[in-house]
Amino acid sequence: MVDSMTALERRVADLTAENEELRERLAGHDGRNTGDMEFPVEWRLSPTEAAIFQALIRRERLRRESLWDLLYGDRQDGGPEPKILDVLIFNLRRKVSKLGVTILTIHGFGWRLDAGDRAWLRERFPK
Repeated sequence: MVDSMTALERRVADLTAENEELRERLAGHDGRNTGDMEFPVEWRLSPTEAAIFQALIRRERLRRESLWDLLYGDRQDGGPEPKILDVLIFNLRRKVSKLGVTILTIHGFGWRLDAGDRAWLRERFPK
């Protein structure tokens, strides 16, 4: 019974994340507009890193496919190799770890911020 509850809880979390993403898209905001969160210059985030960081702050969990669509979904050439997402997350982790922020990997899914870090960031950078 404990295993089935855990599986059920994971499924609910997956559906909640998907619902959040779909609501954003229906509202006309698919994440491509990155101008509404301005991070301090001293953080030295590139525009791409800022877009990823904003998506992580806004979403409880960020699917790998959603990140791909956010960054490269409108490219006619299909975008770079998929491994670029890992490189971008690696670089972003290195920068935000200096701020005490942790980006966690969700195996087979994508990434999320540590819950406490996300709460702090959402307070500091409200929508």
